[in-house]
Amino acid sequence: MQLINGFPRELLSTSIQERTNFFETYTMPHPRLVDAVKQLTDSIYESAKPPLVFVFGPTGVGKSTLIRKVRKTLIETALPDLLENKARIPCAVIEAATPEFSNFDWKDFYIRGLTALQEPLIDNKVNPDPAKGKHNPDKNKLKLRLSFEEALRQRHPDAFFVDEAQNLGKLSSGRKLKDQTDCIKSIANISGVQFVLVGTYELIVLRNLSAQLCRRSIDIHFPRYQSTTRVVG
Repeated sequence: MQLINGFPRELLSTSIQERTNFFETYTMPHPRLVDAVKQLTDSIYESAKPPLVFVFGPTGVGKSTLIRKVRKTLIETALPDLLENKARIPCAVIEAATPEFSNFDWKDFYIRGLTALQEPLIDNKVNPDPAKGKHNPDKNKLKLRLSFEEALRQRHPDAFFVDEAQNLGKLSSGRKLKDQTDCIKSIANISGVQFVLVGTYELIVLRNLSAQLCRRSIDIHFPRYQSTTRVVG
């Protein structure tokens, strides 16, 4: 495909809708995006990689684009291995949903995680308590977590991405904030899978609650692009 100033020549003869779609999905290789992609990819492929990576930046800077680019690299790199291990998933991505009723919903998180890992029969992970004849929320949540940890071990992704991870801190009581990241760290340690938490600057609050977490994690700052103005006088 011949390019004109970075754009395919064939684009000139396509419809207006096709041209519009091209520019809507086109991503400029901005130096800060390129740098963030390299930092994150390097942290995932480290031999002694930490259980958690925090990627934070302002809204609209391109964090979701960052995830897509790194995910593409992980999949392409893993292709030879996938020929031998067809059960493996190189990378999984979920979005931490904003809770409807003040507290972050871990059950929803586990179900989204199992879905991203293509786990079969997710509905069968939760069963009624036969003694009471109804669902037991605590037992069901534990079953989902155990199923999620096992799915991570079986699928063995190079990284598990949680977009909008600042929503982990949506709680009615600030006393349990530290438990949120401790839970993620525990899942990462048990499964042996690195978790990449991507979010706004609110994510720094969760990371700073634990000195141990600060020592055993990597921070990647993805700042807003800046323009320089040359004053001629």
